[in-house]
Amino acid sequence: MDWKKNERFQVTIEDLSENGEGIGKTDGFTWFVKDAVPGDVVEASVMKVKKTYGYARLLRVLEPSPDRVIPPCPVARQCGGCQIQAMSYESQLRFKEGKICNNLRRIGGLTGLVPVDENGALRKGEVGWAGREVGAVGARQTVLESSMERAARKIDAERVVQGVAVEQDGREIAAERDARGVGAEWDTRDTRGAGTAGAGWSVEQRQLVYPIMGMERPWRYRNKAQFPFGKGKDGRIITGFYAGRTHSIIEAEDCLLGVEENKKILDCIRSHMEQYGIEPYDETTHQGLVRHALIRKGFRTGELMVCLVLNGSVKQLTAAEELVERLNGLFEGAVAETEPGKMGLSEMGIAGGARAAGEAAPAPASRMASISCSINRERTNVIMGTKIVNLYGPGYITDYIGNVQYRISPLSFYQVNPVQTERLYGTALEYAGLTGEETVWDLYCGIGTISLFLAQKAKKVYGVEIVPQAIEDARANAKLNGMENVEFFVGKAEEVLPEQYEKHHVYADVIVVDPPRKGCDPVCLDTIVKMAPKRVVYVSCDSATLARDLKYLGERGYAVEKVRGCDMFGQTGHVETVVLLSKLNAKQHIEVELNLDELDLTAAESKATYDEIKAYVLEKYGLKVSSLYISQVKRKCGLDVGQNYNLSKKEDAKVPQCPPDKEAAIMEALKHFHMV
Repeated sequence: MDWKKNERFQVTIEDLSENGEGIGKTDGFTWFVKDAVPGDVVEASVMKVKKTYGYARLLRVLEPSPDRVIPPCPVARQCGGCQIQAMSYESQLRFKEGKICNNLRRIGGLTGLVPVDENGALRKGEVGWAGREVGAVGARQTVLESSMERAARKIDAERVVQGVAVEQDGREIAAERDARGVGAEWDTRDTRGAGTAGAGWSVEQRQLVYPIMGMERPWRYRNKAQFPFGKGKDGRIITGFYAGRTHSIIEAEDCLLGVEENKKILDCIRSHMEQYGIEPYDETTHQGLVRHALIRKGFRTGELMVCLVLNGSVKQLTAAEELVERLNGLFEGAVAETEPGKMGLSEMGIAGGARAAGEAAPAPASRMASISCSINRERTNVIMGTKIVNLYGPGYITDYIGNVQYRISPLSFYQVNPVQTERLYGTALEYAGLTGEETVWDLYCGIGTISLFLAQKAKKVYGVEIVPQAIEDARANAKLNGMENVEFFVGKAEEVLPEQYEKHHVYADVIVVDPPRKGCDPVCLDTIVKMAPKRVVYVSCDSATLARDLKYLGERGYAVEKVRGCDMFGQTGHVETVVLLSKLNAKQHIEVELNLDELDLTAAESKATYDEIKAYVLEKYGLKVSSLYISQVKRKCGLDVGQNYNLSKKEDAKVPQCPPDKEAAIMEALKHFHMV
């Protein structure tokens, strides 16, 4: 069927994409519908159509899902920051845990995922997000089988053990994968006796998946917010958040994920701008002074930070001293809000501190501790400038995670959800299994948040981070806490770790990694394998790249033992994961004799050049594809590619990603040449 833009249709939503969009099908054609919830029957209108899938706008919900709730935020759909606010929180957690397990199975090849409860006992009947009913909550969903997935499956000769084959799917990009309805479900098949020979997953290896750590109250949990300033259609100064994939400001001064103090501060800044004729920044003309307001709060200390991002000097900020006085006066004599019915900090469950079990902690009184300006005169969508001018206070605030105090400057990376961060890092510390005699390396350490947490129980901790300012903060934080068993290095983890290992012969009992969304660099992973720590603890903000890296480590002698999700970002599609890997003991592996004469090695032996693949795709599909695109698809299928393929010569350069239609064509070419 030929779909036209704005054409209306009805569809039943059966699943969710990686980004939280609803997925439904009409006559085999897949639709992504933002703001739709699995179980909804909706009316939607066509926005964009591709070869095998399309995007549609939700017009109205004809039959609501049992998991649908009314979003409390009045601008939830326009803002786009909370992709799944229309889902009940219970179903959000199911989706996120299923998302993790789906990626670990499909990309990481983990076939032994076993759902267990807090005590390690089997969670009977619980199978993840898509496919079946979970407990008493939620609607039944259908596991959709992908035609591409079926075609892409292959028997990997290297992973055949005693006649039992382990299926391995090629990686597709998220849109293609979701378009074919790949759901997430638990695989509780008995896999004893099936495994890999030599280095790889243990013959009887099971990966225990513990319950995702959800929030007690998934609101008012963010300790940081960045608000752009601009002008509305009526010429008023407004502030809020950018609408999804745009730079159009949705007016919203009281985001329900942020702290209540944000609204008072923004009102004060806007009022000052109006009084003195201070113009907000205009991206189109590159005129105007005030670009953003960064607001941070220490939940355990009550300390507040305000940093105005200026397209000019502080001298251009008229009556800056008066603004400082106004901001300070907002919270003089402030006390914790505990009025019944109000979403105060203690009621939202975000206040920390020692307390008896079941006893609510009083929220600390808010006070202004730091006011500064960040100078950013560049034409860029990067929010913060590199120069900070202090107007009031020491230039930082402090906060705690557990018993460790941290100093946080305007440019510091610090987890935005401190309550869940404590649970996440506590789990990482538990998985590290420290007794006080271990040497630990913390890669991608930031301002030392995990490093100092680990230092409480380790003999020595080394931290590595590429951002010099972050390392300065990390060293200051170590001094602040009187910790002398921590040492920090500035540089890329993939450069510092090999240098320290090869030149200075450092070793590690435990290595903890908390990389950015792109995952670990291959050089870094190789060095981890060479250093051979007993345990690796991997903290991830992207379960897809996590799964890729776990597969890499698994093929080189490490086994995944425990997996646990942590919901750091309620109402959004993002989820953190912490994983424990242990070094396998080669003596405990079985020896397997393979009769290669009985194996079909045609696929493994067959190869085609990049030019042959290009010619095939052009002739059959009329598409021109680059060597870069081919290498990306080959990499996703686990095929060997040149070391420099898919890498830019320029640091931090954006690498174009293969479009879905060209990826599908390249995949067909690889099948044609018996490479997959």
